[in-house]
Amino acid sequence: MRLQFKINLVSLGILVAVACALAAAGVVAMDRLAFDLNRKLLAAEAANLGDKIGEAQEVLADSGVAAVRSYVERAKRDLVQEFKRDADARFGRLAILTSSGQAVIGLDEPPGDESGLPCLDRILEQGEGEMECRLGDKIRLVFFRTFPDWDWVLLLSATDREMYATRDAFLKSALVILAASLVLGGGILLSLTRGIVGPLQRLAQAAMALSRGQWRQPVPEPGGNDEVGELSRSFAVMAERLEAAHGDLAARADDLRRVNADLSREVTERRRAEEELAWLNRDLEGEVAVRTAELAGKARELKEANLRLLELDELKSAFLSSVSHELRTPLTSVLGFTKLITRDFEASFLPLAQDELQQKKGLRIRGNLRIIEQEGERLTRLINDFLDLTKIESGRIEWCDREMDLADAARRALASVRGLFAQNPAVRLAFSSVPNLPPVLADPDRLEQVLINILNNAAKFTSAGRVDVAVGRAPDGYVRITVADTGVGIPPEDRDKIFDKFHQVVHRDTLREKPQGTGLGLAICRQIVRHYGGRIWAEANEAGGSTFVMDLPPARMEETCIAPGPEPGKPLVLVADDDPAICEFLIQTFTDAGFAVVAAADGNEVLDLAARHRPDLITMDILMPGLDGRQAMARLREDPELAAIPILVVSVLSEARFGGEDAVLHKPVEPADLLDAAFGLLNRSCPTRPVMVLRRNGPEPLGPFFALCRGDMGHLTEEELRREVEAGFQGTVLIPGWAARTVDLAWLRHREGVQVLILPEGSPAGHS
Repeated sequence: MRLQFKINLVSLGILVAVACALAAAGVVAMDRLAFDLNRKLLAAEAANLGDKIGEAQEVLADSGVAAVRSYVERAKRDLVQEFKRDADARFGRLAILTSSGQAVIGLDEPPGDESGLPCLDRILEQGEGEMECRLGDKIRLVFFRTFPDWDWVLLLSATDREMYATRDAFLKSALVILAASLVLGGGILLSLTRGIVGPLQRLAQAAMALSRGQWRQPVPEPGGNDEVGELSRSFAVMAERLEAAHGDLAARADDLRRVNADLSREVTERRRAEEELAWLNRDLEGEVAVRTAELAGKARELKEANLRLLELDELKSAFLSSVSHELRTPLTSVLGFTKLITRDFEASFLPLAQDELQQKKGLRIRGNLRIIEQEGERLTRLINDFLDLTKIESGRIEWCDREMDLADAARRALASVRGLFAQNPAVRLAFSSVPNLPPVLADPDRLEQVLINILNNAAKFTSAGRVDVAVGRAPDGYVRITVADTGVGIPPEDRDKIFDKFHQVVHRDTLREKPQGTGLGLAICRQIVRHYGGRIWAEANEAGGSTFVMDLPPARMEETCIAPGPEPGKPLVLVADDDPAICEFLIQTFTDAGFAVVAAADGNEVLDLAARHRPDLITMDILMPGLDGRQAMARLREDPELAAIPILVVSVLSEARFGGEDAVLHKPVEPADLLDAAFGLLNRSCPTRPVMVLRRNGPEPLGPFFALCRGDMGHLTEEELRREVEAGFQGTVLIPGWAARTVDLAWLRHREGVQVLILPEGSPAGHS
């Protein structure tokens, strides 16, 4: 089939299809348009006629003759005559009936005849509107309105044929125009295709010749300025360029042969250089082995130095203990003889002073003796602090534990320091206690020592105001003592450091008010409180100054979070949570699964236990007193020896990441989900339930964690994941950090049987 015939056939087909489509669209549009326009016209005519009747009634009413029958009948006759005169210019058929069906103006009958109207009852019931009903002998669209005062029912109606009369006329005209357009368009298309296809056929013959390598064959002459002429001219230019390019390619082939020879020589030289590099690499491996041996030697030296430091620390503790004991013996004698001399001097020699000069000297000697006694007692306290600290650290201290009332211990401590506060009347000392507090199991002397140390600090740093001591309950059931003062306060950056050994708060390179002591009191307090499973910290006082808070567990508290120590051969988990119930739940879950567990109630305990036990995994709560979870994780990541421990955040907060964690679970947590996350982070076994991982492009890399989870684990896009979850998936969904801000986490967490585990960006398991 020739191209020209094909083009003619396609063009005619397109023309006919377009014409048919336009005709069909015109018919549909005109059909609806004609009906809508005639309907609106019919409604307008009916409204106009009804308005005329209404105006006539108003005129009769305004003139006061509406009740005179003769005037009313005359008005009716005038309107009937007017309606009949306008019948030819009106669209639709007019009928006026009485409520009994008698025709005033009928469709085809003279006025006064009965006209059958089955829908009259519905018309009288509605009063005004439109409906389809049989009027006369035909079904019509009727617009009606009732006038009860005259007992008239106005009907204006039209049949379907009358409604579509305009459309039929339009269709006849459209068909004539369409036929003429098809004939004219066909002729034009035949002429155009004949002028286009001829030059294209000549161009096709020339292209075939070029494809066979006939570069110098005649090219069709371009004719005209249309697109075909432009194509012919472009073809001529292309033929010239192809001929020139063929010559260039022949020249470049010669150049490539020469370049290939040069490359062969370069490859030979490159191979020779690689062989030399291999010899150098073997030499480098030898040097690396030597360097590795040196580093191993230095590591052994460092280990020996560490052991030596431990020995020195033990020697230090032994030295302090020995020196403290040795100092106490002569110090006891000094204090004893000082008190004897003071007593004998006041009783025997001071009364012998006769003149004023001797009395002044006697008083000065007595004052000097009291200074010696006070300084001796202070030195005794310092030595006792050294002894207590070394005993606590070495585990040689004796604890006389018994059940005791913490409020009574606070009262005894207040009685001990009341004299110190009496020296400064500007400071008011107050005490309050909640009744029926549970007892605690502790050494009364040690707890009084803690309270006295805190009260002494409050007295030192409070020049005016008040010191409030309160005993009550902590939210988690612990017994709490708070000591709030209105003194100088503690800077936020020093609130955690004040419990370190030998640390005192420094302000502008000068100790505030130059307090006496070695900075051991609060360190001893923390050691004592931790020994009993409690916690102690400092915070700002809203009234100014500082507040020291100490929590101790009751002697009989089933919910108290007491975790067993680590057992050899079991993976160790450090559980950090200040809620005893949650803490106990985590401990039992991990213990039943074969883990060893230690527990901490605040960030400081986490750091202490992590450095002491080096756990395999840490579960971290965020909201904890003192040092919270975020600060604890930051400290852990800064410590080179603890930075590699995986951290699983278990928190009520809905944040996707907190900084420093390897994965996040949101409370409440199911035991199976907790163990799935723990096993994955510890790389010990596959999760016990199927796992789905949200991916971006291809499988999501999960880093060193979850490397052994090669069982039922799928990598899905967000749309695929949603379909699986809606289809009833139950298991663990791993959300990488990059997707935590776009995925609907609330919807996932509320799906029954689905646990969401977030792998934050920046963590070993959260790189996308």
